[in-house]
Amino acid sequence: MPRRATRRTVCRSVASVGSLAVAGVAGCLRRSRTRLLVGVGPAGSRSYEAGQALAFTVDRHSDTVEIVIRETADPRERLRAIDNGRISAVGVDNTTLYRAHNDIAPFDETTIETVPQQGFSYGRLEQCWLTTTNGLDSTADLQTGGWSLYPVQPGFRSRLATEQLLRETALWEPNEIHHVPVEQVPAAIDAGEIEVVAVSNTNGQQLADWCRELDQQVGDQLRPLSVGDEFAAATETAPNTIPVDADTTGFVRASLPETISGWAVPSQWLFSPAVDPAVSEEIARVVADHGETLVQADPLAGGWTASEPMGEAVISDYPIHPGVVAFFEERDLFDDGWQRGEHDADSQ
Repeated sequence: MPRRATRRTVCRSVASVGSLAVAGVAGCLRRSRTRLLVGVGPAGSRSYEAGQALAFTVDRHSDTVEIVIRETADPRERLRAIDNGRISAVGVDNTTLYRAHNDIAPFDETTIETVPQQGFSYGRLEQCWLTTTNGLDSTADLQTGGWSLYPVQPGFRSRLATEQLLRETALWEPNEIHHVPVEQVPAAIDAGEIEVVAVSNTNGQQLADWCRELDQQVGDQLRPLSVGDEFAAATETAPNTIPVDADTTGFVRASLPETISGWAVPSQWLFSPAVDPAVSEEIARVVADHGETLVQADPLAGGWTASEPMGEAVISDYPIHPGVVAFFEERDLFDDGWQRGEHDADSQ
């Protein structure tokens, strides 16, 4: 065990036995750290893996902050835990943040009184369209209607944003939308029941498990469907999505270019307004300056440890935690369109 970690453990143990012991470990007290409880998804989820890596990296490189991970399966419950003061930071995708700010389901029935302030990105879920039909070249061709689309299984974190974009571009109503479980998609494609499917990967590096299975079973039937101008504009203007060239790493049987025009939903660390700005600033600094440690713990973190991508997830209309604002300003990354931590009660 590293010497510093051992010493911290000893300090915590001795400090609990009374004032005499505390007086005898003044050196330990000078090295005491602020403990931050961070809410993430269940083991195996993206936020869980990113959270474990964040805790590991901060433990290695910060003398002032300690991160403790708390698992909460439902993103809504994570935000409620911040609202109730049970945790102080949380990892969620931007669709969850957008819906919480605007009281959109599932936050229409349980409004979050204090929506946490934005921090920095820990990656994104990239998506693009594939089709089995030679007569389709881009999403613009779907405007005629009558096509069978699969925006992924309801309940998947990518589904809400995909449905949102389809509705905003008037592609939802005129086409047939399939809602089957992902394991049934290869058979449905093979039978000609699904002609267009939204596939996804994490951080441009890891294809979703069901997409790998899709490729193995019917990959030879799949070809790229580019994003048309209207769909691209929707990904640009939606608060929770960004346009991207989605990476196709992981597809083997499907004959695809290296990237396909698509969209992504960034994920980020959010902080309670009650968190000391020095804490969030320190966490952001550690990630930016010690990205190699983060990637050691979480290979999928590669590409989101440099300062500039850390700001990718920021939604301009929502407040950023003051400590992260200070970090962005120090690194000359601040966009004047971003809100610098102001908290308007009427917007919550």
